[in-house]
This record gives sequence, structure tokens and C-alpha cells, in this order.
Amino acid sequence: MKRWIFWMALASLGRAQSLEIGGQVEKPHTYSVAELKEWARPVKTEQHTYSGVLLKDLLDKAGVPAQHDLKGKWMAAYVVAQGQDGYRVVFSLAELDPLFGDNEVWVALAEDGKGFRLVVPREKRNARWVRDVQSVRIELAR
Repeated sequence: MKRWIFWMALASLGRAQSLEIGGQVEKPHTYSVAELKEWARPVKTEQHTYSGVLLKDLLDKAGVPAQHDLKGKWMAAYVVAQGQDGYRVVFSLAELDPLFGDNEVWVALAEDGKGFRLVVPREKRNARWVRDVQSVRIELAR
């Protein structure tokens, strides 16, 4: 019974209406649903079609090194995405770059148009998909 009450309370919190890009970035920014809707394009997975923006494009706008500038200390950089429920996943910065891993990670608008979801269409399991993602932080491994 306590679990049921917990999950009902959590569901009533609603969806994250903004996405913060921060950490080791030149230009931190918080995006609204309306902002990302302007840049969104279709994202197809095996079961769904979403509308979204590549995470790499948002990191580029934040001034995160990419392609030929991705070297030195930045090769030890990682991306931590966190959902509203506290669920967190990690990607290396290099795996998101087309010159290295080219792993497309999308910030998709939720199917109901409210909130965001992190979607990784090419992965075999969706364990790194994050519902109601509210923050993406770039950090450097020590």
C-alpha cells in the first residue's frame, strides 16, 4: 500500500517542463518545451516515432568541444542525464560525437507534448532511455 501511495504521489508531480544543460560547459542553458519544439524533427525507433533534437546539437550550443576539438582532457568527459525521478544514465562525450562513436541520443518531446524523454534508438536495450529528463551535465573524470 505504501508503494502504491508513493507512485501515485510521484505521478502527480507532473512532467519536467524544462531541460537544464550544465556542468563543464561554456554556455549553460535551460530549455523550455516550446524552445525545443521549434528545432524538433522526427525520431524513429522500432516502436515509436517521436519529435526531438539531437543531444549533441544542444551540447554544441553549450560550447562543449566536438569533432577535431574533442581531445586531451575532453576525452575523459562524460554526460550524466537525470530524470525527474532521480534515474541517471551516463554516456562518454566521445561516443556522442560522429568522429568517434556516432551514438545518436535524442531529447524527444514526450508523446503528449509535455516534458522530455532521452531516446537512444540504436541501442539494443532501452536502459539508457530516461523519462522526464530534466538535466544533462557534462563532467570530467578525475
